Amino acid sequence: MQSKSQVVILVCSISYIILWGTGCTGAFITNLSEGCYRCLCHVSTKCDTSHGCTAGYCGPFNISRVYWIDAGKITLPDDDPDRNHAWEDCARNYHCSKRIIEGYLQKFGKDAIGLTT
Repeated sequence: MQSKSQVVILVCSISYIILWGTGCTGAFITNLSEGCYRCLCHVSTKCDTSHGCTAGYCGPFNISRVYWIDAGKITLPDDDPDRNHAWEDCARNYHCSKRIIEGYLQKFGKDAIGLTT
């Protein structure tokens, strides 16, 4: 019988593969469930919402500044994306960091058919 942690790791791994694979094929997943976000969060930092920044990666999803920029510079309400630490503050907030991921998927989760290399 598998332990609870083994099942969680298996589900997270499968979810990660599906998300990675659909990103490569250009499919855009518009309705990631809270379970999917929790799984990604668990894989990133064991969903440690108190996780600060380490080696340029911040928050429970380990978001980098480059990823944040690519996602559209999502910020906390009433924050200025040009403020020096706006990206870190958003990335350290669970709900704001989910919006970063959504922004990234909206921008890069497009149909890649017809693109040339």
